Amino acid sequence: HLYRISLIVVPWLIAVPSIVYCIKQRVQLVNKKWILDFGIGIVIGVALSCLWLVIANQMGITVGRFYTNNMWTIVFFFIYYVFSVGPAEELIYRVAFKESLESVTDKAKWIAPIFANVLFGLSHLFQHNISNAVFAFCVGAIYTLLYNKWNKCNYIMVAAIHGMYDFAICFIPYMLDKV
Repeated sequence: HLYRISLIVVPWLIAVPSIVYCIKQRVQLVNKKWILDFGIGIVIGVALSCLWLVIANQMGITVGRFYTNNMWTIVFFFIYYVFSVGPAEELIYRVAFKESLESVTDKAKWIAPIFANVLFGLSHLFQHNISNAVFAFCVGAIYTLLYNKWNKCNYIMVAAIHGMYDFAICFIPYMLDKV
């Protein structure tokens, strides 16, 4: 049980400097329509994961499946991805790191999102291998484009997209195998 607790707590501990940055810079992370943003993010996250699963299937790529018959394990991982991993990583890479880099690179604003996304991809090296880091970079580029270019996509929405995508990639194949 301590391991599961640490899975939720550790990403937020790592995000503490980002939280401090947001407080100091008065970055607005939540607005009045955060519930709608969260819901839209969940839908987009599921759609992105389904799209990737179809592409991966066509290419013969096996996507990680998480097998369990325990409903509480599925609920735990939903909470883990949607309320810990997605929000913490987006806070670090898409909000604090990217925005602090933008303040340093005034004339070349395009450098900050690319560099932040490269670091996001590299941070996924520990999960498997270099191909996983490259894939994380590609998916992170989608998150970055949504966050930077779609006016309606804010921190809450991109965090929900990220968290739900991570959850759905693991559990949709499992659920489809059960049908």
